[in-house]
Amino acid sequence: MKKNVWPWLILAILVSLITIIFGQKLYQQRRLAHLYVNVSGSQAEIFLDEQKLGLAPIKDWTAEAGFYQLKIVTDNYTYSTSIRLSPRTATIIDWQTASTVEQSSGLTYELVPSSEEQSQKTQLTIQTIPDRALLALSHSRQTEFTPYQTDELLIGNYQAEISLPGYNNLSFPFSLTNGYQLKITAKLAQAAQE
Repeated sequence: MKKNVWPWLILAILVSLITIIFGQKLYQQRRLAHLYVNVSGSQAEIFLDEQKLGLAPIKDWTAEAGFYQLKIVTDNYTYSTSIRLSPRTATIIDWQTASTVEQSSGLTYELVPSSEEQSQKTQLTIQTIPDRALLALSHSRQTEFTPYQTDELLIGNYQAEISLPGYNNLSFPFSLTNGYQLKITAKLAQAAQE
């Protein structure tokens, strides 16, 4: 009788191990985030927390969700910023280089899952560097100051234009989706001195 118990015991242990391994892989997949980095105007090396990702463009780099320090290294300067990579979502960096970091501009799109209570709403946050810039959105004739936050926009595609004296205007598209908060950070380029 004892001999008949061993095959079942071994089978139970194997099933348990397979379940644990599969569960860990599934958990890791749920914790992965995606990063895209596009740089225009110059060749640039991209670093994420001192790990060299390579030359831009970086397409669908996967990493554990969390907060990171992103560096864009060009021939003329190094730009560093903090970014948040959220699970099962994409963070997109679109950077336009110039001769100095002050004259360069960039957009960071961070898609963050909304809380359970907010899952049926779209949320938008737009902040600028520097702040207190004028923001015009395609759905409205009113202008707002940055930082700007709303949960009253409908799902869909929009166009934004940001202006601030002494800086170049920055225009960009964005889309809103149910259940996600879109955070856009716009680094404005200083206007050339005449």
